[in-house]
Amino acid sequence: MIIESDNKELKKHLDDLEAALVGYNAWFHPQLALIDRGGAMSVQIEGPLNPSEVIMKVPQRLFVSADDLNVSLKGNDFSVDPNPDKLTAEQIDIGKRMIDIYNITDKATLHRGECPWILYRECPELLDKLTHARTPNKFLQEKQTYLHNLPGAKDEEDFTCWSFLQTRVLGQKSEDTHAKQQVMMPVIDYLNHDGEGCPFIMRKTDDHGNIMDIQNRQPYFDRRECCVSYGTYDTLDTFLSYGFPDISAPFVRSIPVDVEIEGFGTMHIGGMLGAKNDSELPKEIHDLRRYMPVPTRRQDGSLSVSHIIITIGKSPHALRRVLQVMIRSFIGQDAAREVVIDNVYAAEDKIIKENIAFYESMLKSVQTTPAPDHLKDPIALIAQVQLNKLYKYMYDFNFFNVGKVQQPQPAVAAAAAAGS
Repeated sequence: MIIESDNKELKKHLDDLEAALVGYNAWFHPQLALIDRGGAMSVQIEGPLNPSEVIMKVPQRLFVSADDLNVSLKGNDFSVDPNPDKLTAEQIDIGKRMIDIYNITDKATLHRGECPWILYRECPELLDKLTHARTPNKFLQEKQTYLHNLPGAKDEEDFTCWSFLQTRVLGQKSEDTHAKQQVMMPVIDYLNHDGEGCPFIMRKTDDHGNIMDIQNRQPYFDRRECCVSYGTYDTLDTFLSYGFPDISAPFVRSIPVDVEIEGFGTMHIGGMLGAKNDSELPKEIHDLRRYMPVPTRRQDGSLSVSHIIITIGKSPHALRRVLQVMIRSFIGQDAAREVVIDNVYAAEDKIIKENIAFYESMLKSVQTTPAPDHLKDPIALIAQVQLNKLYKYMYDFNFFNVGKVQQPQPAVAAAAAAGS
């Protein structure tokens, strides 16, 4: 691996980390370059390399449980108190090396200047309005508690440490106990996110246990940077989770919307982050894997849907096809096709219109809320980017502007019916 840094201390630590990992059976492609620019890391390939060729292999046993490493922050310096009963000597060694590198690159200071939950404490109402677009989970609730300084909120150093680690970890099951963990991943941690980046791929081997393979995915035409995909995140999701709005995400995660399915009840669409449908999908809809929500039948007979993704561009019919799967699961697989399609169109209409109304209202709120520009500008950017995508969806499929469609065009009907 090639390491480029003007910081001699940092370069030595990165060289030592690579040597330690290779000694523990990790592997890095010789054309792989780790680039440091003032503490900001990125990974790229030097010279030609086939797309999707593996560029690094890191055994899962080298991933470090953040909870068991017991990371704390004092001022701008992270420290660790690892639990030797839960972590191996290799994991403790790697964890300490990663924390040393965070300190050398002053990650605590950088995080304080990027984390919206810290920055918006001086004007929490702006961020509050934006979070109405998401269904609260335990992580979002923890952040909102700190934002408003509510009882039980972490102190500044504890929150900075915790929220920073949330941007560096991956949730996965332990290789040994299968318990869910938040793990730090050496070197993989330096790959930036792009929706077209490499997904996290775990492979079983006979001699080294589970190994994560990272493939050569270079989504940008103007540079050779390799990226991974942190997950199905839209512009708002990356801002709330990582502190930056990914304006290139080709979809919008819907705000929570209640949709009435005529004659059957309510479909409650959530705005949940992190929900993943792991069920086996029929081959006809296997391409919808990354968009498929988790449906749950409520005791009152209504249907909860974890989230809905509004796609633009590559998968223009994904929203309709997912809605068809959800509606059929609600009203029955033997329901008349015309009934299903009519409800798909009605649901699509309401979802698009309510999302547009939300982000248009958000833009107006930014204009009328007294706050400094450095806080208003990111919110305005997110609202406008989301609207740009939603407006394009409407322009591409303006059938829902002309009322209830009784007889869809053949091509549209075929796309909507896929997976039935």
